[in-house]
Amino acid sequence: MKLPTGVQCICYADDTLVVCCAESIAEVKQKMDMALEALACWIESVELSLETTKTEAILFTTRRKLDPLTFNLRGVEVGLSRTLKYLGIWYDGKMSFREHMRKVAEKANCIVGRLSCLMRNVGGPREAKRRLLMSVPISVMMYGAPIWADSLKTAYRRAEVEKVQRRAALRCVSAYRTVSTDVACLLARSLPVELLAAERREVFDAMKTVKVKAAVLRVKRNARRSLLEKWKAKLAYSEKGEWTCVLIRDLEKWMNRSHGQLNFHLTQVMSGHGCFNRYLHKMGIKGSPVCSHCDQGQDDDPRHTLFECEAWRNERGELVGSLREIGEKEYNVESLVPMMLRTEEGWNLISGFTAMVTKKKMHAEWAAQA
Repeated sequence: MKLPTGVQCICYADDTLVVCCAESIAEVKQKMDMALEALACWIESVELSLETTKTEAILFTTRRKLDPLTFNLRGVEVGLSRTLKYLGIWYDGKMSFREHMRKVAEKANCIVGRLSCLMRNVGGPREAKRRLLMSVPISVMMYGAPIWADSLKTAYRRAEVEKVQRRAALRCVSAYRTVSTDVACLLARSLPVELLAAERREVFDAMKTVKVKAAVLRVKRNARRSLLEKWKAKLAYSEKGEWTCVLIRDLEKWMNRSHGQLNFHLTQVMSGHGCFNRYLHKMGIKGSPVCSHCDQGQDDDPRHTLFECEAWRNERGELVGSLREIGEKEYNVESLVPMMLRTEEGWNLISGFTAMVTKKKMHAEWAAQA
């Protein structure tokens, strides 16, 4: 099939794409009409049929005002569309991918909503199963990431997909809906969409020239290391999640841990959003942030509950004794998460302690409200 200069035909399964590059609108129309006629003749010559009514056209240009433009395909006038879907990606005339972000976010959000019905905060699946289920909407959003990754540099486009990711992350770790996006993603070990898309773009570009398997793996490892460094810097400048970042100091170890499940109670302690008077006061539920379980006169937050509150002295003493039996010597803010990451037994001991204390605090709060 002979096509005019500057015209290329790309066929994938039953989708046929004709691309034309030209200096003027008139030249585009002339070349496209010739190319469409040549394509129609070739399709008929191989005894296939052409569905002219399903044919769409889009013009990529930086011009703001354009005269009406149509192309002729076997007597059918094909006008310009604002958007065009090809192989799962929505394109617009400015290549901003705004429509693509909107549509995939809408689709992924619908999936999250349906899966959320299976994930109650208490009594639902464990974190591992939650993360597996919630990988589905993330995969939907990340389709074709090397193509549209740069579009997420624009805040309002990034916000559409981040909102869906936040909702999925909250369900993964059974967190309160007031937990910020940064904290929810950190606890759920869900890489930020913006950074993940940039990583895939980087790997995709590098693999165009790298063919050896070992080199490919090295490219992927370097890209992931770079992503974690960028995420760490982003968290350092974040105005939210200070307490969570104090606990999780080694991001790489947290992301790559091989044991440990977050649950409703442990998430409250690690996020600071839960049955703590300081949080409840901020939400307008309690009249004072001061701890109501002891007479120390300190604000009731995760730090006070875990390490200072006299009401939990006996439970805390049992925990410290159990930790010493497995070789842990210190129990403080800096050592809490490292102890959890070192051994599964350490994780389970701390998780059990937080569950017991938060349950007692919640029952006390319910009794006070009754």
